[in-house]
Amino acid sequence: MAVTHPERRLHQMMFADRDYERKPILQDKVDSPVVTVQNWAEKGYSVVNVQCKDRTKPFFDVDCTLTDMQYVVFHATINTAGDNAYLEFYIRYTDGFPICLEPERHRVIQCLQAAVERRASEGVWLELCTSDR
Repeated sequence: MAVTHPERRLHQMMFADRDYERKPILQDKVDSPVVTVQNWAEKGYSVVNVQCKDRTKPFFDVDCTLTDMQYVVFHATINTAGDNAYLEFYIRYTDGFPICLEPERHRVIQCLQAAVERRASEGVWLELCTSDR
C-alpha cells in the first residue's frame, strides 16, 4: 500500500470536500492569487497562469490540485520577482483534450485559487500553559 505525503493528502481531502466552492472567511484581495486559463488551440493545450505571493510550495499546491482534477501537466515554469511568484502550466485532461467548456474553466480557476490560499495563512499563535498542581 502506497503512503501519501501528508500535505498531498490535505489537498485531496479539501478537494473532495469541495472547499473551493466556499467563500473565504478572510478576504484580502491584495494577496489573493490571480488565475487565468487560456487555450492554445494550435498545440492542443490549456495554459494555466497563476500569480500569487511568493511562499513555500506554490508549485506543489497547484500541481497536486491539477492532478486531483485529472489533468496532466506537460510543461511548467516558475518565476519569482520580489515577493511574487508566477507559475505557468501547459495541461490537458487525461483524455488528451484541453479545457473546452466555460464551467470547467471556471472550476479550475476556483480550485487553484483555493489550493494556493490554503497554505497562504499567516499562521496561528498557540500558547499552551500548564500548571503542576
